[in-house]
Amino acid sequence: MKKLVINVEDEKFDFINELLSNFSFVNMDNDWFSTLNSEEKMNIEKGLEDIKNGKTYSNEQVQEDINRKMMSLKATK
Repeated sequence: MKKLVINVEDEKFDFINELLSNFSFVNMDNDWFSTLNSEEKMNIEKGLEDIKNGKTYSNEQVQEDINRKMMSLKATK
């Protein structure tokens, strides 16, 4: 058996999904989560918990932290 993966723009997904579901030989597996291993699933769940609990960083905070670390590395050379 061979597997075909199709990347479809969101607005066209319903149409393509309906079209392909009419073919008996097409297996519509939309659940990518089931293809992940247990460690990947656990990390996603932990990330969702962190978001729910407000344990996040803004893009600006991350950029500032990276810039500080880069400056520190440059200073040690």
